[in-house]
Amino acid sequence: MERFREDGIVKRILTGNGDSKIFLNGESELSEAIIEKYKLNQERSISHKNFYKLMYGIPMSITDKLWKKILPAQKAEYEGREVYRINMELNEKMISTYWTLIIEVETYKLLAIEFNHPDEPEKEEEIIKFEGEFEFNGIKIPRIRNWYIKGTNEYLGTDIVVEELE
Repeated sequence: MERFREDGIVKRILTGNGDSKIFLNGESELSEAIIEKYKLNQERSISHKNFYKLMYGIPMSITDKLWKKILPAQKAEYEGREVYRINMELNEKMISTYWTLIIEVETYKLLAIEFNHPDEPEKEEEIIKFEGEFEFNGIKIPRIRNWYIKGTNEYLGTDIVVEELE
């Protein structure tokens, strides 16, 4: 995962065996100030690992333990496609407590996830837009996740699955 930050590009690599490597502009030796500023500690890497583990299987990975409330799907339009918008409230905050899944009506393909912050109006809402896919155990999984600020469409970064899961 790469993110552009004011000090450069932060790259976080999560390996299949659970290890993480963190770089700023290609350097792995980081000052405590930079680690704190961009939350580049190992605990944050574990949170990322758990988040991406969930992301690999959405919507099937959304279990009863994860959510507090799921509202009925509503038909809408998203980028010229007819979609279902499914609003849900999670038991524990994972980026946000409030997520909206955007699923194409015709194919049931997950197109995007919005992270809403009704309890924190000062916080900008984000959206992940999915593209590309690979197949794992008969399940099609998005390969590329592009992150944007929802209201302005400001690009935040891209997560790319570079290796197939085993």
